[in-house]
Amino acid sequence: MKVTVDRDRCAGHGECIAISPKVFELDEEGKAAVILPDPPEELWRNLRGAAVLCPTAAIRITDIEA
Repeated sequence: MKVTVDRDRCAGHGECIAISPKVFELDEEGKAAVILPDPPEELWRNLRGAAVLCPTAAIRITDIEA
């Protein structure tokens, strides 16, 4: 699984950070930044929740095969 944030869509609400702080942080512009682009499986549930709850739908999750 790979995670990205569309910076053009991100408004810096911080929902993703509240839900998945090991994967996201706010950068110097106040927008979400991915700090763990290939998270371990134990973080996937929270990560999917962050993507669903993002008010601007800026989070993209891509399933990748090993």
